[in-house]
Amino acid sequence: MNTTENPELTEMLVSLQAARGLLEIGKTDKALKLAELEADPEYIAALAVMKEATEKITAIETDIKNLAVQLYQASPDTGKKLAGGNVLIVEKVSAEIISLEEAREWAIKEAPNMIILDEPAIIKHAKAVKDTLPLPFVEIKTEPKAQIASEIKLELIEKNGEA
Repeated sequence: MNTTENPELTEMLVSLQAARGLLEIGKTDKALKLAELEADPEYIAALAVMKEATEKITAIETDIKNLAVQLYQASPDTGKKLAGGNVLIVEKVSAEIISLEEAREWAIKEAPNMIILDEPAIIKHAKAVKDTLPLPFVEIKTEPKAQIASEIKLELIEKNGEA
């Protein structure tokens, strides 16, 4: 049986087309409502108030954090809780590898479990060279996948005698 002449598949495509139509109607309605809202002077004013408040909050928070760090650095013996515990000093530890070559040599000798393979890069490479230089440790499978047209042409189905 030719798979293009399957009534169940045709019925599912008709249902899909109808659902896609409903989605487009919803998207159009949403866009119209958003356009109305964005043109409303009260909404525009509310957004301006929110933007101003957000900018003010960010500036004040930055100033508080900077002052708290200065106070802590000037007198670390007073503790990490400032302003009645409303501001807490957290000491963030950071590090960076300054010599990848030395780090790699160390890891090979001292901690081989720290050496991590870039699996996505290996898989991408294996797919690219599968016909010329296949990697023996990578299994490549090919399986069929169906793609549905973004615009379903039901008249083509009907012409082929499927309706």
